[in-house]
Amino acid sequence: SRACEEPGVVTFGELLGLPNVLALADDPGLAPTYRLLELFAYGTWGDYRRAPPGQLPELSPALQRKLKQLTLMSLARGKRTLEYRDLMQALEVGSVLELEDILISLGLYAGVIRGTLDQRRGRLEVEAAGARDLHPEDLGEQVLAPLDRWLETSGSLIRTLEAQEEGLVRRAQEAREIRKNVAAQAEILTKTAQANHRDLEMEDRPLGLQLKRKLGR
Repeated sequence: SRACEEPGVVTFGELLGLPNVLALADDPGLAPTYRLLELFAYGTWGDYRRAPPGQLPELSPALQRKLKQLTLMSLARGKRTLEYRDLMQALEVGSVLELEDILISLGLYAGVIRGTLDQRRGRLEVEAAGARDLHPEDLGEQVLAPLDRWLETSGSLIRTLEAQEEGLVRRAQEAREIRKNVAAQAEILTKTAQANHRDLEMEDRPLGLQLKRKLGR
């Protein structure tokens, strides 16, 4: 419980992995302490309130505030706004004044969330929230699944870029062929025009000059 009360400590996964801590789970007398550490690593105030009697030890006022701080972090994760009424229900506080004390002292001043209180609208505008321990059961959904989606999207993008590159290469080759054909046609037309021009010059000259030109005289 002393580790859970430590100010500024909001992750407990490393403690749960220690051999002497894991041994607590197999000791009937100490198992509630291990489950308490699990609660502070992965759980919320609601999980504590729903726990069967005797499964968890009683929380001191300091531990209650700490668990509510961790719950606030979980609620703010991935959200843009949190309504006061939803926070009051989740944290089981009876007044807006008490709620704002938690939001300010345990959230904003503690640095576990960043945002502003909108007292007129009765909500917390969330800019960022600190991360808590990730439960092993959530690893696939929260880490591996997004990674798989990212890989799939990246693969699709690469295939699209490759197809576009092949298309550009093909069009460049076609453009070169067209340019080559146009150049050949232009050369033919130029030679034809030059021949026609010479024929016209011959027609415009007297017959004798034409015969001399043809005979090379």
